[in-house]
Amino acid sequence: MLRIPQACLDDLYAHAQGTPDEVCGLIAGRRHADGTHEVTRVYRIRNAHARPRGEFLLDAQEQLRAVLEIEDEHGEEVVAFYHSHPGGPPRFSQTDAARASWPGVSYFLVYLKPRLGHLSARFDRETRRFRPEEVEIVAAAKAT
Repeated sequence: MLRIPQACLDDLYAHAQGTPDEVCGLIAGRRHADGTHEVTRVYRIRNAHARPRGEFLLDAQEQLRAVLEIEDEHGEEVVAFYHSHPGGPPRFSQTDAARASWPGVSYFLVYLKPRLGHLSARFDRETRRFRPEEVEIVAAAKAT
């Protein structure tokens, strides 16, 4: 399960709706022994892909800075990666699966069509497929 504060979800939606390009970033928080990922912060990372209208690539320097801040300044960890599908579809693509590389994290998708929505999954390296996970929206914490 991914437990996300409404403020963080609102920030993810605002980021995705602010451009026709795919957006991307990191989601920080804590992993619990029961497998729950608790979100505390959202880090917008520049999409450095040459074709940002259909693909994404997190800017490496911004990603490194964010990871260091998450770990060193806040004592937390990366619990998820996020990106958007501005034109749909409302599902992870084969490209998304091919690029999923961090074990144990959630992958969060914001889609704008056919309507605004989101989904979260964990990537199973053995089957090379995303396994959907429940998203619980809570009313606490702050987006950055």
